[in-house]
Amino acid sequence: MFFRYFTIMAQRCPYLSTTAKSIVLPEHVLHHASAKAYQKENSNQISYKIFRAHNQYLKRLDTASKQYGINLSINNAHHKMALLFDASITPPSYLNKKGESNAFERRKNANNQCYQYIQLPSIEIGSRRALPLDQVRLFFDVIDEHVKDCIPHPCWTKRQLIDYYNALTYQLAFQFLILTGVRPTHALSLEKRRCYGVKQAIHSDKGRYRVIYLCGYLQESIRYFLSIQQGLLTRLNIKTTSPYLWFLLDKDNQVQVLNAKIMRQFMQQYWPYRDTDINTVVPYCLRHTFAQMAQSHTHPQLTTQQIDRLMGHSSFGEHLGSDLCFPNNKKALFAFLNHLPEKLYFTSDPSTRFSFNDVVEAS
Repeated sequence: MFFRYFTIMAQRCPYLSTTAKSIVLPEHVLHHASAKAYQKENSNQISYKIFRAHNQYLKRLDTASKQYGINLSINNAHHKMALLFDASITPPSYLNKKGESNAFERRKNANNQCYQYIQLPSIEIGSRRALPLDQVRLFFDVIDEHVKDCIPHPCWTKRQLIDYYNALTYQLAFQFLILTGVRPTHALSLEKRRCYGVKQAIHSDKGRYRVIYLCGYLQESIRYFLSIQQGLLTRLNIKTTSPYLWFLLDKDNQVQVLNAKIMRQFMQQYWPYRDTDINTVVPYCLRHTFAQMAQSHTHPQLTTQQIDRLMGHSSFGEHLGSDLCFPNNKKALFAFLNHLPEKLYFTSDPSTRFSFNDVVEAS
């Protein structure tokens, strides 16, 4: 009856992290085989979560057996398994440390032949591509400065206007990546026909469609960008049939769709930390950073399934047509997404805003 109890409980457990599940579960029962590659924890954190989860599963059995009068005859000739349910047993101090359980090695002292326990250093497990938050914040500050530098003068020229528009396009594209976590190799803009009220959109992810939610800050950024885009296209008499909400304009005023190469070149050009290996700094790192922020978010803590949903990691039907997101679930997702701009120090800076009403075209 209980042969697969721990496997089933770990698979369904909403707060056992993806990295911990990849340790205790065989690969064929994981919710998504690649999800663990986007998150990072150290071995002490994983040990703590697994130990706490196993205790919760045992407590659930103990509570049910007492409530329904079930006799769990689990002792055998070698082990008194009933001790697992003895609440009076006090765990050792290293297991009571909140958030992590340190590992120790028993070593023999060469001087007095006694044994001592040496604490072992923790091991990082999971993604190595997530960028430090301080570096990400500074990168977006650099983009903000770039946008400010491109604001057209009171008597603007077409070139100034296009430069400002393109700077805004890059800014919005990178905000979109870090605030949604989408794969930058599949979507660098939203399709007009699949964006609904700038609140949510249907997004093509590896050939399958899923719903993504847009936080309030991103909604505001998109609305401002579209107002500038409409003013620019009208004043320069540019007609476009692009299906995307944002795109670049080249020197001939032709639409240039964003792609992974263009985004990578821009990111590496404006990345503020030149002492790092610049070739490892790519837009896909922002997706890993998004996953790490989702994992560490605590108010409220996101479940493993909610993180998988935000990342588009699913094997059981979270894609369009099979997905049903209840109001409380959506509320938790938006609480996290709306917290991201504050965490990244994003602000609506009026100094980066431009209005066609305040300027005139140079003759």
